[in-house]
Amino acid sequence: DGTLLVTANAGSNTVSVVSLATNTVIGTVAVGAGAFDVVISPDSQFAYVPNQVSSPPSVSVIDLDALTNVATITGVGSYPTGIAMTPDGSTLVTANYVGNSVSVIDVATRAVVATVTGVPDAGRVSISPDGTTAYVTNYSASTISVIDRTTRTLSSAIPVGAQPFAVRFSADGARAYVANLNATFISVIDVATSTTLPSITTTRGAV
Repeated sequence: DGTLLVTANAGSNTVSVVSLATNTVIGTVAVGAGAFDVVISPDSQFAYVPNQVSSPPSVSVIDLDALTNVATITGVGSYPTGIAMTPDGSTLVTANYVGNSVSVIDVATRAVVATVTGVPDAGRVSISPDGTTAYVTNYSASTISVIDRTTRTLSSAIPVGAQPFAVRFSADGARAYVANLNATFISVIDVATSTTLPSITTTRGAV
């Protein structure tokens, strides 16, 4: 709802919750090892944090009202680095870097319901505004894996710049933009055709 900022603190295995009204930290919550990335539910009640180096790999569930860790979701792939949630709040997707996979989590049951393999060096993930498609960065392959949410399968891979680090959809879902760490441009993808459009020139090191 725009009132809180939540950060994952990999070095201290915690999450900080910041009030944007006062610009102060109102809570620090212990999570798993190597907390990395965070997504907040559409109703702003919960934050979900993948724990990269926990054993077993996991996702922590933070109650933002109580400022407590209320659950740990296990069964995700090795080294979960990125996380995203569908707009309706029903599904979470983690990108598992070492596992070369994507885990699909049912939010209601807090359980992994599917694993999509063949996603090399899965780093960051973004879900389309209509909730039908997940885009996952493949760091070493320099591609974007396209995951069909309905079938929970890998449908295609789109070539982009060297070492894609992050990806985001436009508000209307027509385009996706990829920050390439080792290239001097941002890749632009036409979502309808899964093809790249003219890129946006930038400096090397975009994240």
